[in-house]
Amino acid sequence: MHYPKSKVYFDGSHYIAIPHIEQPWKSKKREVKKDKNEEKVKEILESKKNKVKNEKIKEAVEEIDKEVKDIEKSKEIVKKVLNKEKRNRIVRLTRLYRKVNLQQ
Repeated sequence: MHYPKSKVYFDGSHYIAIPHIEQPWKSKKREVKKDKNEEKVKEILESKKNKVKNEKIKEAVEEIDKEVKDIEKSKEIVKKVLNKEKRNRIVRLTRLYRKVNLQQ
């Protein structure tokens, strides 16, 4: 048993320690590979913050198309990045509202 790795919880009146147990049957989380094109799209969109959304998207697609050499694939990459950003924004707002509602 590895007691220093124990998880300690407080249930309201008592502390509960659950010792760490190796579970080889569970799969480990794999590291997600980051796409260099997605990183570049993020940088491009970040640098063009004060422009209209359609212009930003058009310029990002054009710049990524120079590297990818496929207009459909570059559109797909930009769309994917924008969807991720939108989803992250929604999740952040949800977390914020839940945190605010915890206050008395």
